[in-house]
Amino acid sequence: MFNPQRSLLKGLALGLFFLLTGCGGQASLTPSTSSAATELTSAPAAALSPKLARSLFPVGVFEDGNKIGGKPERFATMLSNLQAWGLDSVLVANTFLLRDTKILTVSDHQNFNVFMMPAGDLNAQWWPAKIPADPQLAQQLAQQLVATFGAHPSLKGYLVKDEPSRQDLPKVALLTKALQELDPARIATSILVGVDRVEELFNASKPEVMLLDIYPVGAKNAIGDFRLTGFGYRDLDFVAYLRQVGRSRPPNVPLWVILQTHSFAGGQNGQFALREPLPAEVRAQQWLALGEGATGIFWFVYGSQQGWRGLVENPVLATEITTLTQRLRPLRKILLGLQKEKVDLFQTHEEPQAYLSTLTDDKTKKVYLIVVNRDCMQPKALKITSTRFRGQLKDLETGQSSPLNTPLEFRPGDGKLFEFLGTKE
Repeated sequence: MFNPQRSLLKGLALGLFFLLTGCGGQASLTPSTSSAATELTSAPAAALSPKLARSLFPVGVFEDGNKIGGKPERFATMLSNLQAWGLDSVLVANTFLLRDTKILTVSDHQNFNVFMMPAGDLNAQWWPAKIPADPQLAQQLAQQLVATFGAHPSLKGYLVKDEPSRQDLPKVALLTKALQELDPARIATSILVGVDRVEELFNASKPEVMLLDIYPVGAKNAIGDFRLTGFGYRDLDFVAYLRQVGRSRPPNVPLWVILQTHSFAGGQNGQFALREPLPAEVRAQQWLALGEGATGIFWFVYGSQQGWRGLVENPVLATEITTLTQRLRPLRKILLGLQKEKVDLFQTHEEPQAYLSTLTDDKTKKVYLIVVNRDCMQPKALKITSTRFRGQLKDLETGQSSPLNTPLEFRPGDGKLFEFLGTKE
């Protein structure tokens, strides 16, 4: 049975915070029929595009809002660090409506993308089982969210719920729908996890993007072994998991992923323990996600707490992510226009040490490949072949072209995006 370690720790941390603070002295998200709420129900930020989900390729981090504590100076320091790493987005969980609205003024000023939701208010007024899944209540709550958060252009989307359970499904669907209707220019989505629930929650709520947790570096996994032992899935690796939970995602709905940079002790008996990834394993995570069609990358996590080391205190991984982000920046526009082919048109004979994915651009009809050296310990020379095509592969980072069946050098865990130049046989 699925038992994600992050849900456990986040729940404990957020529960303790609520217990100690009540609601932190914050004004609660109370349903209102006030004129201010009513006037703003259909007033999304005019600068945002209705097609934001398909035009945005965010690269950023996940952070706990209680670490920021609604303090603009903390948020400003954090955003400056993220921008220095080349990142442009942050998922902020565990926030309160009024306490944390003011930090959005900082991201407005720094032109930084933010996705967040006032879980502190909703955990009292929407998610408890004793509160019915009432469409009118969902609409009222969404009105106040849009009226308060929606005034800030840096807010690009609402995190409806972080890792909802199947029991949350009716409320996730209602609140997602209400936000989509009231603020159609922004994204409304939940962070989904678990083979027993992702498809059901996704199909019921119909978010603009599929946003998934995936942490593949288990404490006892060998280096480069991406079986999801930390999620309790010993028979599913990184790629197989993404393919299984993403079966219901329509091609026009983007895939965004939250990837691992942290360790975790594992809860009771260390059952779901994780170890901190090596830089090569960080590289491999990003390239495999891109190969599976991801057009949004977030790293868990920015700050240190609960035994894990955040990126802000991990210069080795922060440097690796900075490099990856710099390499990814000129490729994002291309990747946004690609769709993964169900059947790969090319092969590499170095399996299982190599990964290959074929992607195509429906508009230009161009063919692309993402190739990854799964070996996170040793460099590899990989040959890409095809029984259907004749031509060359152009490395879109270096501009260098090489004929098919040429050995191509890859660092441990590294990947490359190629454009195919040639003809079909």
